[in-house]
Amino acid sequence: MKTLTLLLALSGLSSQLAAQAENPAFKRAEEVTGRPRVLLIGDSISIGYTIPVRELLRGEANVLRIPTNGGPTINGLTHIDEWLGGEKWDVIHFNWGLHDLKIMEGGKHQVPLGAYEDNLRQLVSRLKKTGAKLIWAATTPVPAGKLNPPRNPDDVPRFNAAAARVMKENGIPTDDLYAFAMPRLQEIQLKENVHYTPKGYETLAGEVAASIRKALGASGGVTIRTDFEGGRLGRIERAGDGRFLCGVAGESDQDKRNRQANWYYFRVDGAAGREITVDLVDLPGEYNYKPNRGAVTRDTVPVYSDDNQHWKHFERTEYDAETPRLRLRFTPHGDRFWIAHVPPYTNEHLARLLSDFAADSKLRKHVIGKSVEGRDLLLLTVTDPGVPDASKKTLWLMTRQHSWETGSSWAGEGALRWALSSDPKAVRMRREVILKMFPLCDPDGVARGGVRFNVHGYDLNRNWDAVDAEKMPEIAAERKAVLDWVDGGHRVDLFLSLHNTETGEYLEGPPDKEGKYRALMLRWFTLLEDTTTFEPTTPARFSAVSTTLGQRGRMNVAQGLYYDRKLPAFVMEQKISFNKRLGHLPTVEDRVEFGAGLVRTMWEAVMDGR
Repeated sequence: MKTLTLLLALSGLSSQLAAQAENPAFKRAEEVTGRPRVLLIGDSISIGYTIPVRELLRGEANVLRIPTNGGPTINGLTHIDEWLGGEKWDVIHFNWGLHDLKIMEGGKHQVPLGAYEDNLRQLVSRLKKTGAKLIWAATTPVPAGKLNPPRNPDDVPRFNAAAARVMKENGIPTDDLYAFAMPRLQEIQLKENVHYTPKGYETLAGEVAASIRKALGASGGVTIRTDFEGGRLGRIERAGDGRFLCGVAGESDQDKRNRQANWYYFRVDGAAGREITVDLVDLPGEYNYKPNRGAVTRDTVPVYSDDNQHWKHFERTEYDAETPRLRLRFTPHGDRFWIAHVPPYTNEHLARLLSDFAADSKLRKHVIGKSVEGRDLLLLTVTDPGVPDASKKTLWLMTRQHSWETGSSWAGEGALRWALSSDPKAVRMRREVILKMFPLCDPDGVARGGVRFNVHGYDLNRNWDAVDAEKMPEIAAERKAVLDWVDGGHRVDLFLSLHNTETGEYLEGPPDKEGKYRALMLRWFTLLEDTTTFEPTTPARFSAVSTTLGQRGRMNVAQGLYYDRKLPAFVMEQKISFNKRLGHLPTVEDRVEFGAGLVRTMWEAVMDGR
């Protein structure tokens, strides 16, 4: 029996060692001579953020970690000399706690609170002998629910308080990952689990990297962050004092093709009064299987903000078409400075908009399905409830199929606000039509700072001829909502999916060879030109049957709805570059105003043709 027990123990240890060997976090990083050396000490939480921290500090520091899970403080006392070795460390970022407060059989902690505090004092004493700058990482939250092994959420603050006493005694700064993670837990932590999603570990890594940079004193403490809704960059490298090389992350489709690199949104911290240079790189991509030099060019001028609410375009940029590279130079007035490809519009923006009209009887909100990650897919209905629907025509407006195209959401907000307003024309419109709106078709992409593909890599304005409810539930839910409406005996007088592009602006109808919708298209196109700031770069036109002929999964929404039910479905693209009719680059205010004019012209176009 003893032999069997030993064999099982050895087998478990072997499996654990094999798992560690396969985890890239345990692979010793290649070091660059002359760069500061950083050591991460911690449990599985630190294992999870090791790789993204290493990526965030690439070019600045050599980031290494202990070759195992640090476990409880008793394990740290046993192995600390082995982990530190005889090497020189510039910064040590360390934590113990989750394993100490684990509840064992009999209901006691693996390491009682008093012993935990004493153990930490001994560990800190040993760490201080290295001469490194020390950073204590507060233990991250434990969620409520049945956990295996058991832990009590209320124990974490108690153990953190004990650790705080030790750190205060020794003058060691705290990276408060507990306070950082708490307001974000639903977004970044696994359910009933102390561990985090991949995006969650990236979020924690941003905080960890920032604390390490502060300790190193690099670039005067200037940091670049993306750990907020919609925030996104690829690699971040320091190229000198106050100079950064930032990759545009980009995304590819389900076949690893059609890479799009036209979204970035980040914050520069600690740069008040300093001149900062950011080079945006990694720009080349592919569109409809055709390579290009990228969507970020001299024509696509980024925006900046001091408060993450009011956005202005950069007055000057430097574009190198050969590299390609877009260089930004700026001197922030405050400690925080936001930069984005175009003014951001997040799920939070939409929630605030809908809360403004929560009690308005003219607006109905329906949840028609869930995204891949479980976010609500909404369909809004605006009309006068006092007038029978049977006498009304129906308009459909779809925005934000592609998550980078925030201008469509700002226009959608303008459309909704006007449609619900007391403007006499809006009042009349509500009596005559029903307005149906898909206000945000890719909530997952918007949350993660995506481009045009859902979590599984499917373009939400392609694949309308290859719908899969599991791989692309967004398309499946939206298509079903439209077809159920039609099959229920209701009319669709005009359907529009609104988009943004870099330099083209146009209106494209369905593949209507019979010309059934030509008069509608031309009437509407004229209204747009005459009464809005729509600046078409091509005449109104009908589309081909598919964006890529002969290939399944390449129909956009207008092509798909025409194929399914011969509906008058259109796609409009609005450029983000200079608009001659405006006399400047489009602003948030311009988009909102256009949205009001857009829905008004849709109404006028269908009523003129009755």
